[in-house]
Parts: sequence; structure tokens; C-alpha cells
Amino acid sequence: MEEIVSIICYSIASSSWASKRRSGKAICKLSEVLGDSLSSYLVLLKSLMKEIPGRLWEGKETLLDAISALSASNHKAISTEDPALPGTILSQVSSACTKKVKKYREAAFSCLEQVIKSFGNVILYFQCCLICVTWLLPVKSDELLWQVTPVKQNPIMLTTFLF
Repeated sequence: MEEIVSIICYSIASSSWASKRRSGKAICKLSEVLGDSLSSYLVLLKSLMKEIPGRLWEGKETLLDAISALSASNHKAISTEDPALPGTILSQVSSACTKKVKKYREAAFSCLEQVIKSFGNVILYFQCCLICVTWLLPVKSDELLWQVTPVKQNPIMLTTFLF
């Protein structure tokens, strides 16, 4: 298994878009077949996340599909290994939702939905809502201040201030 994972990671990091696309498909298949018994999920996830920012290329949406698959099959292990990682995944995927290429943006929204469902974390849901609201509001992002305050009775108290 380690050999397969190292080949996939090498292919994801290559300059060939076709190799990256095939690697994304391979990760989806591994996640489907092995599920939560995939022991190298963290290495694969970190390799994928390095490739999400930056230039768009044909087939890049397969990397988002791979993130969705890993999040769905290994959500408990990911949350246990690094509690901040689900938030990082959400942040990267939500930034992919702002790209102009329709096919990629649709894949990013689909991935975002899967990430939120997989981790089942209320805080991730509210973070996503905040991101989406900032896209919809007709104010500049520097004019909007969001403050999230944890409360013992309520998991989150959300207050909004517009200046």
C-alpha cells in the first residue's frame, strides 16, 4: 500500500495535468474500496491540498472529488489526528468555490457540501455560512466584521457588525 501511495503523491506533485487527474481518480477509488481502513489518508490529503490553490487546469475538479472521498471515508480519523484540519479543508474548498470556471466551481460546491456533511461539525457549518454570506453581501469585505464567540449553553453565538 505504501508504494501505491508514494506513486500517487509523486503523480499529484508532477507537472503533468493528466497525472494529477489520474491520481485524483485513484484516491477516489482507494477511498471507495478501503474506506476508513485507508491508513495513508493524511499523506494523500495533504498532497491534494497543496494542489488546490493556484492555476486552474482541465480536470482539476478530480482533486476536489478526491478530497470529498477522503473526507467522507476518513472523517473521524482526520478530526482525531488534527482537529484544525477540517477547518483548513473547508477554507481551501470554499476558496475554490470562487473560481470562474463553472465546472470547477460546481465541483467545489459539491465538495464543500460533502466536507460539511462528513465532519458534521456545527462550527464548520457556520464558518461556511459566513463565507457564503460575505459573497452575497454588497459591501466590501474590509467593511464587514464577523465575530464568533463560543458560549457554554449555545455552541455558537454569532454577532454581526456592519460599519
